[in-house]
Amino acid sequence: MERTKAERGLGDLREVIALIWNEADRFVKIRLAAALLLTLIASVLIGLGPVALKLVVDRFAGDVKTSTVPVALVIGLYVLSQGLARSVGEIRALFYAGAEQRMVRTLSERLFAHVMKLPLRFHLDGRQVLLRRH
Repeated sequence: MERTKAERGLGDLREVIALIWNEADRFVKIRLAAALLLTLIASVLIGLGPVALKLVVDRFAGDVKTSTVPVALVIGLYVLSQGLARSVGEIRALFYAGAEQRMVRTLSERLFAHVMKLPLRFHLDGRQVLLRRH
C-alpha cells in the first residue's frame, strides 16, 4: 500500500524531530522547550490585540453595552499587547538561535566523524570521480 505525500512528509518530520531530540544535549532541549513556550505566549498576546481593538471600535461607535473601561486604557492595552508580543518573539529568536547553533555544531561533528571513519578506498575513489568530471 503506497503512502500518500502527506504521510511521507509527516514520517520525515517525525524522523527529523527524533534525530534532533536524540542528539540534543540538555541545554538544547531546554532552549527548544523555552522557545516553544515563548511562541505560545506571543500567540496569546497577538490574539488579545484584536479583542482590545474591537472594544475600542465599539466605544467609538457609541455601543453602550461595552464595559466601562476607559478608551485610553483599552488603547494602551492594545499597544502593550502588540509590543509585548514582538518582544517575546525576539526573545524566542534569541533562545532558538543558541539551540540551533549548538545542534548544527553537534550534527556537523557527527558527520565529520562519520566521513573520517570511511575507508581510504572511498576517499580515493571519490577523488578519481571528481578528477574525471573536470
